[in-house]
Amino acid sequence: MKVFKRKEEYEGSKVAFVADKDMWYFTGIPEEYKENIIFSYGYSIENDLYVREIFEKLLEKEEKELYIGLIKELSKWFAFEVERYRNTGECLCDIHVNQVVPDFELNKEYLEKVGFSEPAEKLIDEIFEEYHKALRGKNLFQALLRFLSKKKRASKYSRENLFEMGAKMENGVINNLYEKLKVALYETDSKAG
Repeated sequence: MKVFKRKEEYEGSKVAFVADKDMWYFTGIPEEYKENIIFSYGYSIENDLYVREIFEKLLEKEEKELYIGLIKELSKWFAFEVERYRNTGECLCDIHVNQVVPDFELNKEYLEKVGFSEPAEKLIDEIFEEYHKALRGKNLFQALLRFLSKKKRASKYSRENLFEMGAKMENGVINNLYEKLKVALYETDSKAG
């Protein structure tokens, strides 16, 4: 938001402001930003690049079951972080999946360190049901890559591969973002002219 607050410096230029919703995905975008910024559809742009129908087909049956279990554990942790944010305005979610769920259960030592308390089951379920939009995007890709980049796999993927696929393959969310950018830049252009 720091760049947006300096928007007067860009008057007369072709500029569009794009931002991640981050925790505003759960609390709502403040009114002063709704009109002038194009926000990610999900929690972040990484979520918008996550094409569930395609990426999860890359997982073998056993991998998919383990992946969904991992997502369930992450949903529980993330629900705690959402509640922390709602109560204090802070969250400690900028952390790698392997620290939170090193295997397939939440890391008890980590949970103790952050003062974890059981979040509301309803919130866990909401996040889990919409995990492709609601979990932190970086964590979502880290979880997927835990399986898709394994040494034993014949076909391996990197974060960059998946980002490119999410941007170039059929992805209605990214297409919508692109259309919003075109409109915003066209309006900027017509106001300047």
